[in-house]
Amino acid sequence: HRLNKLPDGSCGRPAMGNDHSRKPLLPIFKHLEEVSIEELQAVYTRYRYKFKSPPFLTRQQYSAIFFDEDKPKPAIDPNETEHEANIRRDRERVQRASIRKPKTDPIADLQFAYLDRFKRQRISAIDIFAGLSLICHESMDGRLKFAFSLVDFGRLNKINHSELTLMISAALRGIARFKGIKDAPMYEADTIARRVFLQSGVNLRAGEGVGDYKEGGVTLKQVLAFCRKDVKA
Repeated sequence: HRLNKLPDGSCGRPAMGNDHSRKPLLPIFKHLEEVSIEELQAVYTRYRYKFKSPPFLTRQQYSAIFFDEDKPKPAIDPNETEHEANIRRDRERVQRASIRKPKTDPIADLQFAYLDRFKRQRISAIDIFAGLSLICHESMDGRLKFAFSLVDFGRLNKINHSELTLMISAALRGIARFKGIKDAPMYEADTIARRVFLQSGVNLRAGEGVGDYKEGGVTLKQVLAFCRKDVKA
């Protein structure tokens, strides 16, 4: 799918604002502006259920998550005897053991080299998915809904100040990697998150399990309202 194809040279959306919105994507990532939220969701689902949501991705994991196609499992004969099943499982085990090192896609290797800015041989998964969510071809509501879901760990449809700061900072770091620019200072993410809570009339400690704010936090609707009102943010 289009998440793993090279760009065709087409122009992206008009740019404006600071470096995070004005600077274009690096050529190797230019095609991401045309990726739909449904395509991104499909890859994220594979990351969660097939790869068990590792917080950091190696080059092999990145290649497998974004470039490998899910192969249908071979059908099992319902009349298979226990002895035949044991033989089949032994054969599959031998085949898996015979693979010394998983192959990676050459384009995945090139992309990973750009994303692994500090050459640690691993990249943050949430930075990649949060950055992708704000770059992909989708309405603002759809993009923020996906980004919101990445940090709604309690599935309460509300996120606390720490979770919102994580969402903003991860998205900015991801976008910085895709554009080859400097990371935004961490205080900027915290400042924006505080403004969201202030505008929404929600206590900053809401959702942290402190005092009367155990089940609190800001909702997706409040985050969207803030973004519509504050164009700069």
